[in-house]
Amino acid sequence: MQRFLQEALPRIQKLPGVESAASVSSLPTEPTLDFPFTVEGGAIPPHGQSSGDSYYLIVSSDYFQTMEIPVLKGRQIEQSDSEHSPGVVVINQAMARQYFPNENPVGKRIVIAQNLGPDFADEPREIVGVVGDAKADEIKDSAPPSMYTPFAQISPHLASLLVGTMPIRWAVRTKADSESLAKELATAMLQVDPEQPIAEVRMMRELLSDAIGRWRFNMLLLVTFAGIALFLAAVGIYGVISYTVAQRTHEIGVRMALGARRASVLWMVVKEGGFLLGGGTIFGLCGIALMSRILKGFLYGVTVGNPVILAGVVGLICSAGLIAAWRPACRAASIDPVQALRSE
Repeated sequence: MQRFLQEALPRIQKLPGVESAASVSSLPTEPTLDFPFTVEGGAIPPHGQSSGDSYYLIVSSDYFQTMEIPVLKGRQIEQSDSEHSPGVVVINQAMARQYFPNENPVGKRIVIAQNLGPDFADEPREIVGVVGDAKADEIKDSAPPSMYTPFAQISPHLASLLVGTMPIRWAVRTKADSESLAKELATAMLQVDPEQPIAEVRMMRELLSDAIGRWRFNMLLLVTFAGIALFLAAVGIYGVISYTVAQRTHEIGVRMALGARRASVLWMVVKEGGFLLGGGTIFGLCGIALMSRILKGFLYGVTVGNPVILAGVVGLICSAGLIAAWRPACRAASIDPVQALRSE
């Protein structure tokens, strides 16, 4: 595997339009290995933890550059981190925050998978850098603690397990449309190993789109039912106001006979619709407050209590209600007083 990586990466990086390329055990939003670790020496800062579980990713050099994950402290994985050099590991900001609070973790040493048996035995690794957080398999959750080690420094048992269960991913940053490079990428890899299977070539936006597919479906359902509810509410307001105008035809005729202007009658009817809308809006906002936790599970990237979203929803509902009330109000304002009094 290591030979394949060493020969394939340079070929990919030389392709026209490729800015950088790297390999990784799993991309963001995909299932990721989870390994225990122990901080060597037990020198734990206050409120820190001497051991725990962390997402475990195996990467090649230039991975953080390719994925545009910033290096906050120390350095990233480099080509010099070979099987003959001391073991290194890079951790993300979430892991540094949880296990090394108020202290610089660079230079500390951890042992990964110490309790998983001799096949997974790993030498102590020095933390050489801290990088920014990246989403893992659950895109809606905060980035979990994660650690990154070089492909060249993993044990043979882990390498065979990785190849057998989780195919290696390749991240390629391009200047042009990556779909046009799909054949060239496949050719570059097959030139190294003609028997190496290539599952698919996908753009990162497609991967992210699949990751939020469930929330997109939930949002579609919510929008559909909300649209139906808005339509029924508008029809209900129209029916109520129309019925009220029909019942008050004589009263409106008397008002207009006594000098009431059409504008005042129009405002009177629209105001009644406004009262209905106001009461419904208050009940609706109370319902949102009570069901905020349930609604939060149906949404991604949108907070239920966002004032801009709430203001937009209230504005849309009020606009629909006032439009529904406008027609009966115009009909009331156009009542002929003489005809209204005769009808009584």
